[in-house]
Amino acid sequence: MPESLLKFGLETALKDLSEFYTRKDLHIDFQPIDINTNLPLAVQINIFRIVQEILANAVKHSEAENILLQCSQSEEVFLITIEDDGKGFSQDSSPTKSMGLHNLKTRVDYLKGKMEINSDDEGTAINIELNTHAIS
Repeated sequence: MPESLLKFGLETALKDLSEFYTRKDLHIDFQPIDINTNLPLAVQINIFRIVQEILANAVKHSEAENILLQCSQSEEVFLITIEDDGKGFSQDSSPTKSMGLHNLKTRVDYLKGKMEINSDDEGTAINIELNTHAIS
């Protein structure tokens, strides 16, 4: 359990996570927009883990120099957009190689959400829409 999530909430925890993954050759621009501080803890944890998985994969595999992370909320919809300027990846890779994507899909499904991934040799863009009232 991320301590900053418990103490300071989702927005601070995501900011800390972005700073954790930032390197001298990798800039992460975190842009929070209207994140509700009263989200159920289970929802906050799942959002944090989704972002953590995506950032970890981008840092490990993408060779990106820049990552844009936008998190916004409008009533019961929470949106996550992550874009990088890395080398992209094939979405047709074998299930053993894409365990991270499988875990992401499981978390997104748990929050009755939708995920769209676009990846090519100019980078990857992931858009996720979650229902904050899916669990309580």
